[in-house]
Amino acid sequence: MRSSITRSPKAIVFAAVMLGGGVTPLSAQKAADSALQRQGGQLEQRVRERIAAVVQNRLQLTDDQMRRLRDVNAKYEGQRRKLVTDERDARIVLRAELQRGKQGDQTRISDAVDRMFKTQRARIDLAEQEQRDLSSFMTASQRAGYLALQEQIRRRVDEMRQRRLGGGRGMGARRGPLGPEKDTTKIVTPKVTVKP
Repeated sequence: MRSSITRSPKAIVFAAVMLGGGVTPLSAQKAADSALQRQGGQLEQRVRERIAAVVQNRLQLTDDQMRRLRDVNAKYEGQRRKLVTDERDARIVLRAELQRGKQGDQTRISDAVDRMFKTQRARIDLAEQEQRDLSSFMTASQRAGYLALQEQIRRRVDEMRQRRLGGGRGMGARRGPLGPEKDTTKIVTPKVTVKP
């Protein structure tokens, strides 16, 4: 069984810096944080590359289609992240107020619900814009398959986030209006065949 130090990159970096001698805890913390950021960036890059390979393989996209898909993704990435952040913030406020019971601020609850619906409408508008862009170089079947893959990835990310935050939900959990709920559906991603 490995010790907790070997499982934590931050602990490894911290220990290595502290053993170097003459190092203040603050500089050790900064070094550890910097190492974690580099490691996180590398991990994110590897995940992106793996997802791109799966998308290209399952949808049978050409290299040119993949390049154009990356361009479309980059075009909408900032907006997509903002929507995720906005919805998460609304859920946090809503959950906090509902946990207060009768003392919950009704105005804040109403505002949070309105923000959640506004965010969901904005997400649909963004998906429609993205689909119009994708239609210029992908078939309808490829676009449908891509939508299914996106949803699958979103669910897996939500599941991992819930486990990391102590939700303990396994595969098959999805986020409902106020948090995870059991998902009884299964998405099947079609293998798309493109005829030349």
